[in-house]
Amino acid sequence: MVDDLLVARNPDPESSLTRPLAQEWAYRWLGACLAELDAAARTADTEATFASGGPVPAAAPRPAEVREWARAHGLPVNDRGRISADVVRQYLAAATDRCTSVRR
Repeated sequence: MVDDLLVARNPDPESSLTRPLAQEWAYRWLGACLAELDAAARTADTEATFASGGPVPAAAPRPAEVREWARAHGLPVNDRGRISADVVRQYLAAATDRCTSVRR
């Protein structure tokens, strides 16, 4: 019934090849997934012996945030270009102080 509807909507003779081809590639993809899962299961014991990676380091602050903070605190900072390490260090220290005071 569904095949009759597909042919009625698209009378192109080549469209009859689309469904079998899609099924073939779907089964190939599923077969590759099963092979990958099997390989992962075989290496699970080895992976369990790996050392843990530890905590993920915090992302670097966005320059726009640092510039906004620096201007609000009267520190000289350019509109573009590299921000001095001293300004970034002060920003990070202030951000750490804010996080510490919020947690208390």
